[in-house]
Amino acid sequence: MGGAAQARSSEYDFTVVSAPKDQTHPHFNEGSPIALVVNGVQGRTLVLVRGKTYTFNIDTGVMHDFYLSTNPIGWGTGTLTEGVEGQFIYKGVVTFKPTAETPDVIYYQCRNHKFMGGQIYIVNPGEESKIEIPEPTIATTSVQLVIPTVNKAELKQKINFLETSINKSDSAKRIAASSNAEAKAKFKDAQGMLTIGKSAFDSDNLQLSKTKIDEAYGLMTEAARLVPSEFMQKKAKNNFDDLVQGVNELEASYAQNYEAIVKEGSAKNVKKLDSDKIHRMMDSAKALFEEGKYAKANEILFDAKGETRVQV
Repeated sequence: MGGAAQARSSEYDFTVVSAPKDQTHPHFNEGSPIALVVNGVQGRTLVLVRGKTYTFNIDTGVMHDFYLSTNPIGWGTGTLTEGVEGQFIYKGVVTFKPTAETPDVIYYQCRNHKFMGGQIYIVNPGEESKIEIPEPTIATTSVQLVIPTVNKAELKQKINFLETSINKSDSAKRIAASSNAEAKAKFKDAQGMLTIGKSAFDSDNLQLSKTKIDEAYGLMTEAARLVPSEFMQKKAKNNFDDLVQGVNELEASYAQNYEAIVKEGSAKNVKKLDSDKIHRMMDSAKALFEEGKYAKANEILFDAKGETRVQV
């Protein structure tokens, strides 16, 4: 697996900082001009093993709260909470233990900005060698290229993962057997994006292929969330109180971050938190929870968490 960050005993710890994005980043010229740098590599792709515990040592700067997401964009969306402790911080430690329910592909990103981080493959013990990731490029201060490059081997691996998810996963079977029209529509769109992405790949239009495959991943994730397993339904119910607490903690964190930014003299374009809006969202979530609509309630709480990102 070359120089990729493998799940070996010597590589359970990662150091995450921020730096100006350069052409080595997988999303160069997309989203934020700032990158998350993992062990010296911009937007480094990671391969982690279910059941192992990993530590991320974060020092990314006051504007860049680190978190794990199911959405390649980041920006506070698609928060992953299962097995994660300490996220939404810009300085400190985040621990992550992937579980059997963790999606095969997730992302580490910034809560406040788009496309700063990179991709994480989640595999079962003994399957690390199935993921082929080229030797990463160490970040440099020289930026000469203006067109982002796409690694063909890595993209092919991602396409294979997506095909398995759409054609063989338990989530796909639940969606097909459900009566949820929205989930079925998103699943169909994901299939369509996969077809376009594969065709573009075969034609060596790698940038288009990557865009469509990323869109397909997002659609598939959204569809699966709309038709959760019985286990996930129970987990959603149990997670509600944790999410409420999380929103409250992030609201307090936002206030602290804002104060820090004010002290640094860079608060001119920073928007103050709309606490009234967040409280209305929490009231709506609590009402849905009382109706037994746990997943919908939690979605609103996730959105409320997104509202607590620093607006710049």
